[in-house]
Amino acid sequence: MPSFAATVFSHPVTDALEKRDDHTFKTVLKTTWTDLDVAEKAIHKYDDDNYEFIEAVDTAPKNLQKSEKEVKASGALSKAGVADIKLIFQDLVTVSKALHDELIVKRPTIEATRKCRFIRVKLSLLWAFSANLVNAIADNSEPKIKDLIRGYAGDYLVNIRKAEYGFDESKCIDATYDLSSQGDL
Repeated sequence: MPSFAATVFSHPVTDALEKRDDHTFKTVLKTTWTDLDVAEKAIHKYDDDNYEFIEAVDTAPKNLQKSEKEVKASGALSKAGVADIKLIFQDLVTVSKALHDELIVKRPTIEATRKCRFIRVKLSLLWAFSANLVNAIADNSEPKIKDLIRGYAGDYLVNIRKAEYGFDESKCIDATYDLSSQGDL
């Protein structure tokens, strides 16, 4: 019987299925990276007249929800696939840090355009859905791999959480309208 098990696990069909499932994990993480990169670039360009960032910040949580479902529907992440996603998680750490930094730089503009609450809500969703995706990936992996995945994702999740805290109500306050300049209504 052991020779049968060895044959099954080294069979080309099994290898192809593992690669297909590993591709799902890589694809969802690359989509996450792309969404964060687009959001970071849109926030970099944000000013009073540029609302491109609203769509960008809105897209990432939606795609994270979709990605979580795809991961749950796929087969388990193989040991070979872990090395590939480690590199993508490193890229996510970099882009999430850039997003955090860009949001902090643009906070005065965001306050002036009264988007603090919007950003706070979107960052909260981004963090929650990112954590859900990481947990889905870890839960769809072998027990020995779960802790590695959570470790790889740690700094990425911390960066998103820091960005969210940077827009806490005590740190980002939407500008108020100056009603005195409106004259008699």
